[in-house]
Formats: sequence, structure tokens, C-alpha cells
Amino acid sequence: AVSLSRECGDNIGEAQAQRILGDLDMGAGGAQSARSRFKTAMAAARALGDDGLLSDVQNSLGNLAEDLGQIDEAQAHYESALTSARAVGDRQREGAALGNLAVLCSHQGRLHEALDHNAMALAAAHETGNRRLEGNTLCNRGLLLQLLGDAANARDCLEQALDISRTLGNAYLESNVLCNLGIVCESLTQPDAAQ
Repeated sequence: AVSLSRECGDNIGEAQAQRILGDLDMGAGGAQSARSRFKTAMAAARALGDDGLLSDVQNSLGNLAEDLGQIDEAQAHYESALTSARAVGDRQREGAALGNLAVLCSHQGRLHEALDHNAMALAAAHETGNRRLEGNTLCNRGLLLQLLGDAANARDCLEQALDISRTLGNAYLESNVLCNLGIVCESLTQPDAAQ
């Protein structure tokens, strides 16, 4: 895709392909290669004035920074992604950035702040009909509620997320939801269901 986009002068397509390759590199443990691809995509997005693409790249850079334990950098990237998404009025991208901020806050123990970001991400998912974002957000919300001691509402969110994951055929999301449901069932002293 990078080569074909370059051949036909599609700078946006080339930058999008670089970002996706960066995500793949990151997933394979190639942090340096991922960062290089993200920086290339970011430079192109800025040169082209494409705030939507810029939001995607900033989210990816935030994910990489968070994976590397660079929490302040991750938060800055997620906040920039949110600003870029809002600049173009893209609620799906806004929801993705809010979801990432929620997860980052939860990892830092800022659970109520995480819950607020999560609620805004869920609203964006509902408004745009993005079932994948809705399922991921409900899954994360369930775990947050569990951590806050609200097992009943946690279970409700996770059961909704499970239905979505199965409707979409998203095995990755389903496995995360089932793990979180196990945690909730364990806290409710339901060992068989947890297992």
C-alpha cells in the first residue's frame, strides 16, 4: 500500500499505510520501527493538514508510549489526538482518544477520572453506531466499576460487551470480556462461574 500510494501520488494513503505498519510493528515488539513509521505519518499528516489522520497517528504514538511506560508522553499524545479529532468533528476518533485516556487513567489509579472519560467514549460510540468501540468501552467500564466496588453494574456492562463481541465475531474482545467477567464473578464469590 505504501508503494502503490507513493506511485500514484496519494500522500494521505501513504501516510495511513505507514501508520498501520507502525501499529503492526508495535504489536510485534518493534518499538523503534513503529516510532519511525508514526513520525513519518505524523509529518505527512501535518504537511497535508489532515487532522483526522493526525488524530490516528497521535493515538498510535500514545499507545506506543504507554506500552513503553512513558505515561506523561502517552497522555500528551492522547490529549493531542482528542484535540485533533474535535477539530474536524470526528466523534469516532474522539471516542477512541477518550477510551485511551480512560485506560491510561485507570492504570494510574485515577478511577473516577477514567470513568468520566469512559462515559464520554461510550456516548461517542452510541452516537456513531461504532459497535466495536462500544464493546471495548463497555468492557473497560465493567472492569472500572469492579475496581470501584460496583460488581452488579460491572457485570451488566460486561454482559453487554460480551453480546457485542459475539455479534461482531471479535474473539479478541470476547476473551478480554470473559476474563473481566471472571474477575467480577470471583468477587461475587461465584467460583464456578469465574472459572
